[in-house]
This record gives sequence, C-alpha cells and structure tokens, in this order.
Amino acid sequence: MVRYYNGDISGKFWLAVQGSADISNLISIKETNVYKWYGCNCIVNEPALAYKYYCENCYQTQKDFLKDALPYMENKNSRPYEEINKIYYDLIADDHLSELINNLNKLKSKIHTKIMDEFDKIENDVAICNANSCIFNNMMKIFDKITETEPELANPDFVARYSLGLQVKYQLINKGSCYVSCEI
Repeated sequence: MVRYYNGDISGKFWLAVQGSADISNLISIKETNVYKWYGCNCIVNEPALAYKYYCENCYQTQKDFLKDALPYMENKNSRPYEEINKIYYDLIADDHLSELINNLNKLKSKIHTKIMDEFDKIENDVAICNANSCIFNNMMKIFDKITETEPELANPDFVARYSLGLQVKYQLINKGSCYVSCEI
C-alpha cells in the first residue's frame, strides 16, 4: 500500500523500503499520533489528549459532546476519540537543523557519487518540497542504472531517507520550521 506524507513537504514513502516514521532516523524526535474525536470528527493531536476530555471547538460542555459521541464509544468510560492512520512531526530549525545536516552528511558517504551528484543539482530548488513534482526523476534514473549494474552501491534505504531529509532541510533553512503529516 502506498503511503503519502504532506504538509510543508509532500511525497510518498518508498514502498517496502521506507517507514512512515523515517524522519526519526534523521532527527532525534518522536512522531506524534493523530486522533479524531467521536461525534464531530475533529482532529486532535496526542499532546492535547492529556488535558482534554471533549472537543472544545464544537461543544460547550462534555455532556453535550457525549450526546453525539456515545453512540460511537464502547461505553461512557472509554476514550472519546479514535486513532487515525497518521502521525506528524513539527520540526524547528533551531532545534533540529544541525542534527539533520550531520546525519545527511553521514548518509552521503553511503550513497553512490553519481546519485549524490544528482541530489546536489536539486538541493536548493523550491520544487524539492514536492517529491511528486518530478524533481527527483533524474536522480531516480541514475539510481535505477546503478541498481542494475552495481546493486551493492545503490542502497534504497539510504537514498529514500536522504531524499526525505533534503526536503526537510530545505524547509528548515528557508522557513525555519517544517510540519509533516505522514500516513501509517
């Protein structure tokens, strides 16, 4: 199944290669789970659940909320929300950029130089924010050739992670932050 990510950057995770939480392999950060309130279907992020008992955007009281939510809950003591198949990252340049750059530099040494040459050509192009924009096409052609002729030098884990990391790096440098929502 193809899984997508979107937000300040967008694309799809490499099938059977890249996990939805791959950003955590580049930066020491734990992904945050996303939930949906029963009743109104509003989205709520994991940290907010520690102090919220109902959707305060849609309901004045917990009693009003439960009128709509109870039919979807197992019982009135169960959680008033359900997990949806998404996680997110909220990255800040001051906290995450230097670690990201260090880890990207480590990956560079593990990726074939011809592939890295293609990455270098696109690294500062705004189109890198959308992996579906065809900006990675030339790199992928080189990657496919190397995979056929020298498969030991074309590790898809490293190339996929580096691609994602370049997108995040672009946003952190140019915007100061990067929000990414990932399907799981």
